[in-house]
Amino acid sequence: MLIYVKDPAALIRHLLGHVKPDGVVAFQDLDWGEGPIANPPSPLLSQAWGTVKEMFKRAGLNNRMGLSLHGAFVAAGLPAPRMGLFAPAGGGADFDGYDYMASGLRSNLPHIVKLGVATEADLALDSFAERLRSEVVAMHGVFALPTFVGAWSRRQPG
Repeated sequence: MLIYVKDPAALIRHLLGHVKPDGVVAFQDLDWGEGPIANPPSPLLSQAWGTVKEMFKRAGLNNRMGLSLHGAFVAAGLPAPRMGLFAPAGGGADFDGYDYMASGLRSNLPHIVKLGVATEADLALDSFAERLRSEVVAMHGVFALPTFVGAWSRRQPG
């Protein structure tokens, strides 16, 4: 959720008022990285990835929030967090990543259109998952979804 917040450190600082001393503060957020991890590269996946990155850029938000959690925790006054990351990956006809990417585009569609990144017709979301599946399967490819990064720390007493 912090990926959609202009000042994540301020929000974390505010939420610290609801955490007991020595209580755990934990967030998991997305990191869209510089581009998709795919082998071989998928033109449709690269286009979708670029659309989302441009949406975040035009909105003034950080598409790298996952790896930015460390800085947000420290700026909020927490000790440096422990962190971990996970990126679902796969290929083949049954990989659910095609639908995940289509769903992510669909949920961000109002922002994509409002910010002038693309039109609904440009994205053709009704067929996006199938087009991506066909492209990746035809290339015997695989790709990783955006990385999920988790961070946790403890509120210091006092």
